[in-house]
Amino acid sequence: MLRDPRQVLSATQRPLALSSSQLFVNQLSVIDSAVLHPARGLIGASWIVDVSLTGALDAQGMVFDFGPAKREIKKIIDATGDHKLIVAQDDPRLDWQCEADRVALTYRDDRGGQLTVRSPRQAFCVLPGKHADAETLARQLEQEVLAAMPPNINKVDIRLREEIIDGAAYAYCHGLKKHAGNCQRIAHGHRSRIQIFANDQRSNRHEQQWAEHWQDVYLGQRADLQSDINALRYRFAYDAEQGHFEVELDATRCRLLDTHSTVENIAAHIARTLAQAEPQTRFVVHAFEGVGKGAIAQA
Repeated sequence: MLRDPRQVLSATQRPLALSSSQLFVNQLSVIDSAVLHPARGLIGASWIVDVSLTGALDAQGMVFDFGPAKREIKKIIDATGDHKLIVAQDDPRLDWQCEADRVALTYRDDRGGQLTVRSPRQAFCVLPGKHADAETLARQLEQEVLAAMPPNINKVDIRLREEIIDGAAYAYCHGLKKHAGNCQRIAHGHRSRIQIFANDQRSNRHEQQWAEHWQDVYLGQRADLQSDINALRYRFAYDAEQGHFEVELDATRCRLLDTHSTVENIAAHIARTLAQAEPQTRFVVHAFEGVGKGAIAQA
C-alpha cells in the first residue's frame, strides 16, 4: 500500500526473544520498477528479493511455515514496490502535486533532463528521505512485512540485489495500456540481458550495440504519442483500466515502436531491424524482461 509522502519509517525489529531462530527465502520474488536517478533520469530496475525472518519457534517448531511465508511476503512486496515508479519524498529535484487519487510529478535530473508523469496514485511508491534506491526500498519493505507477521517473529531482513549479468544488458521503461495487470502503469521498467545469435553464433558485437542503443530509454508506442508536442520532447498518453496515464520526457531518451512494447514485440523488433541491416544473416534474438523470463524471435 502506498504510504503518505510525509510518513517516515519506524523500527523494523520487535523485542528480541531470548532464543531465536532464523528462516530465509532466497529469490522469493523480483521487483520490476522504475526509479529516478540524479544522473541518468528515469531508469528501469529489476531487483531479486532475498528475505530472512528471525523469531521464536512456534508450536509446529517453525519460525514460519514456508508456504504461507512466501505467499504473504510476496503479496506485500508486490503491493509496495513492484511495477511502480519509486520516488524519494525529499528529493530536491522533485516537484509533485497530489489531488485525490492522482499524482502529477516533475523531475529534473543533474544533466538538465526533465520528466513529467501524471498517473493514478497507486502507480507510485514513495520512500522517505532524498534517495530512491534499493537500500531505502528494502527498509520500507522490512517495515511492511514485519507488521504483517505473527508475534513470534521479531526481525525481518530484506536484501534487494541486481542479477549478475555476464554480458550485454540494458535498462528501459515502458507501459502496456492493454495489460490487465500492473504493467499498464506508464512508468515502470526492467533491467534486462539480451542475447543475439547471428547464423547460430553468439554475437557480442550485436548485443553490445543494442544494449548501448536502448540503455536508459523509454520505449513508447507511436499510437500513444501525442500530436501537440514538439520535436525535442515526447508526450505519451493513454487510458487503461487503472486510469489515465501520461509521461513526457526528452525525445533523445525515447525509442518508438509501432507495436505495444511487450517483450515478444521487443524481440521481434530487434530481430527484424537486424535482418534489414544484414539480409544475408539469420538472427535469433533472446530478449529478456527483467530476470529469468523473456521472448525469442528470429528473422
